Amino acid sequence: CVNPSTGRPALIVNEYDVTVLKDNEEELIAANKAQEQFVAAISHELRTPLNGIIGLSESLIQAPSASESMVKTLKLIKSSGLRLAGLVNDILDAASAKRGTFVIKHEMVVLSEVTENVCGVLSPLCPHNVQIVNK
Repeated sequence: CVNPSTGRPALIVNEYDVTVLKDNEEELIAANKAQEQFVAAISHELRTPLNGIIGLSESLIQAPSASESMVKTLKLIKSSGLRLAGLVNDILDAASAKRGTFVIKHEMVVLSEVTENVCGVLSPLCPHNVQIVNK
């Protein structure tokens, strides 16, 4: 680079105070750590009652005095609890992906059970003249 006024070689120096950037970086690291702690705490707080709901519904499904309509309702409660537990796991998976520690698990599913659960969840949301059929 040449100084235009003297014609002699010149060196251009650009100084920048990175103090603000360092402060922002430290704040972001602290916020990220607080977010991870929050996710871990809230997932624990959600899992505890969900496991109770799932466990109690399983017990009541097995009760000999449970009517067919009661068993159907209890299965819906159980599947909804399992779905919520899955959402909690999804939140934890997202946090794992953010940390770079996410692991994909391959599982076998019974497709008829999945569709039965979906139909059970959606049926109460349909108008009275609409019926969901699972064949």
